Amino acid sequence: MPMNISVDVDWTLLDVNENPVPHVRESLQSAQEKGHRIQLWSAGGSNYASDQARTHVLTDLFDSYATKPDVAIDDIPESARPVATIRVDNTFRVEQAIQLLESYVESSVESALCPSSGLKQLVEGLQRHTDEIRARLGDLLLPDVPLLPVPFFGNIEAARVLTIGLNPAITEFAPHRDWAPLDARNLAFRLVNYFRLAGIRYPPPHSWFSEIIEFLYIAGCPHRIGFAHVDLCPWTSVAPVGLNGERKERFWNLVNEEMETWFGQIIAYSKQTVKLVVFLQPPNHNPQGQERRMRAEQILRDALVPVEIRVETKRKNELVGWAWEEKAALREYIGLSNICD
Repeated sequence: MPMNISVDVDWTLLDVNENPVPHVRESLQSAQEKGHRIQLWSAGGSNYASDQARTHVLTDLFDSYATKPDVAIDDIPESARPVATIRVDNTFRVEQAIQLLESYVESSVESALCPSSGLKQLVEGLQRHTDEIRARLGDLLLPDVPLLPVPFFGNIEAARVLTIGLNPAITEFAPHRDWAPLDARNLAFRLVNYFRLAGIRYPPPHSWFSEIIEFLYIAGCPHRIGFAHVDLCPWTSVAPVGLNGERKERFWNLVNEEMETWFGQIIAYSKQTVKLVVFLQPPNHNPQGQERRMRAEQILRDALVPVEIRVETKRKNELVGWAWEEKAALREYIGLSNICD
């Protein structure tokens, strides 16, 4: 998918001595040949940018020149926000940024802006079961809480990191979070862009994600495009804590059945990019929970064959400490630390 790419002048296109950085022509030419539209911009203004391009005989690489914007006024504000910003410095040059663009960013942008037809069909397939699930959950739902299938949160088709939970929190669907009735196309778009357009087009992510987002920041994974969360069951309900008898059995039966039916299908959409999967362990662990966790990992690995992945089990409140302990190794393994949120 052709993209609009803006490249900075000083210390990006040019080094500290105002010479073009090595391989910059070949790198930008590669992007240009793929149909991308390349703009050269600078805080020094469009004239400065175009003068530098002429001085260094690079004008054939750029479609336009601009000043970096300070304020954007737009009726579609999310369109003014870059899907990805790649940071360059003396250890990560523009040619490496173009390689990252071609190996990862292109696919992440396309999946964020245009969820695949298969992903929309998955959501549509789940939606067809809404009435059946409503009847099965019954008093495990709260009055006036919308019942929508949530097979994932985030850019599942380009995720490098996945976290795995139980089922969506019922408070996710509080009135102020604006989960209006959505068809499959719009629901898929909202879920893919749950983090990317948070606070712009949609409410901020639920507070439950706060520790996960901090963990991702430390680990160098841009949560807006490089992360997704998947639950074993895609339907919300009251929390299982405190349930007993028939209500408890009904809850866990639904979780187990939905895990067997849908979990692998959902996970398979991350097959091209995923490297790290973290199962979030509940505070109260029990033998049944351990069996379910082992079964879920088997489903996950089967869905991702032949991809080799790292699988961890952590409590949510352990994530930040773990990220600090393994920061360098996680950043190298995930490989996205130069993409800025």
